[in-house]
Amino acid sequence: MEERLIPAGYEIASEQFPLSLKKAVAFGEQKTPFKMKKGSALKISEDEASVQVSSNRIHFSFDKSSCTVNSLKIDGKEVFAEGYGIRPDFWRAPIDNDYGNGMNRKLAIWKEASSAFKSKVSASMDGENGVVKVTYALPTYNIFEVKYTITPSAVVHVGTYFSAVAADAPGSSYKNVPYIPRIGVRFRLPATKDAFQYFGRGPAENYCDRKYGSNIGLYSTTASDQYFPYVMPQECGHHCDTRFIKFDGISIVADDFMEFNILRNSIEDLDLGKQKHINDVTPRDYVEVCLDYRQMGVGGYDSWGAVPDTDAMIPTDTSYRWGFTLYVK
Repeated sequence: MEERLIPAGYEIASEQFPLSLKKAVAFGEQKTPFKMKKGSALKISEDEASVQVSSNRIHFSFDKSSCTVNSLKIDGKEVFAEGYGIRPDFWRAPIDNDYGNGMNRKLAIWKEASSAFKSKVSASMDGENGVVKVTYALPTYNIFEVKYTITPSAVVHVGTYFSAVAADAPGSSYKNVPYIPRIGVRFRLPATKDAFQYFGRGPAENYCDRKYGSNIGLYSTTASDQYFPYVMPQECGHHCDTRFIKFDGISIVADDFMEFNILRNSIEDLDLGKQKHINDVTPRDYVEVCLDYRQMGVGGYDSWGAVPDTDAMIPTDTSYRWGFTLYVK
């Protein structure tokens, strides 16, 4: 009904009331997004350079030198771009508020922990599946475990565990970094995977303390459009409460829920260094995918010292489990 100054059909406000988020997701009760064909029996091989799990359908390789996944081939076709496969991710490009409260200095150890990896790797068969377990020793005395379960159908499940720092951990450095910017992993896909669809909060970027204005729904977008040209380059394009992400031929389904950034730039591109203005950031020839258990909130009470509320932070004295499944057609 039309009123003065308000046209008919104008939406004044909206709200969502979840009945059962776990059942209200795409794929319904279906566990796989495509019909998966089964390959031959998997075999594990290991040498000084890598650990590999392979069959006639899949080739999974973990590089011991970089301590990261460096290849995943399905039916002979490489999934990752530039050998940049799955690896831990604990850092975000600081935002204006982060610089104001000193996060870029106080939590800088997590920037180091996101590139200077130290890990132990083991591989074994679990029935017909191959299992590669990687244990990362973090500088704060936390442990980050990543367990890759590879099936003959070329499905890869990634399970992660971030352990609470022990109260009797040697040294006191962990006491100076009680929070972590994010807990997740990242990898890169070819630029041809620019377009994607997701079921989560959108369409605008949202964060754990700035998300209820963004409805959960099915959205189609591109990595290029996810970038927001802030005057000073910084973290952007994040989305919470996501159940799945679908690229052409690739689907990522969360065990429960996940958060993500998908951009045509790396985290480093948006981290203040040489990049000080909008025109310093140009799209890369790849799509960087950051999948998170959680990213810390953005705060906003002020921009010169206030940190996000406690419930929007990620304490390092707590343990977290999280995972997802990667399906490649």
